[in-house]
Amino acid sequence: MVGKITPNYIEVRQGDSFTILLQFKDEEKAINITNSVLKMYVKNKADEKTIIIKQGIIDDGVNGKAHISIVPEDTKKLNIKDEFVTDIQITFANGETHTIYPQDISRVASFIVSQHVTE
Repeated sequence: MVGKITPNYIEVRQGDSFTILLQFKDEEKAINITNSVLKMYVKNKADEKTIIIKQGIIDDGVNGKAHISIVPEDTKKLNIKDEFVTDIQITFANGETHTIYPQDISRVASFIVSQHVTE
């Protein structure tokens, strides 16, 4: 469960598990995300090839809680010297789609795979 998420990047150690916890709020009130779809894409920056596609899990839709799980197979064979980019989108039941990560609309987030030693 080791990993890191900042406003500009997500970092996970190659071959490790990492769970991204999400809480949807409008000011202090939870946003109902029941029947919404969460997707995370990771692409190779050089050729824009999609490397990882993850669908989020809604844990408590009424209270706006969800998560996305990165599993060992997602990063195990990635070259840690390559540069990757990522974003996360939600599509609400009414069809509205919003990119929720990164929050800065003028940026894409980096997805960093750090080196492991133990196999």
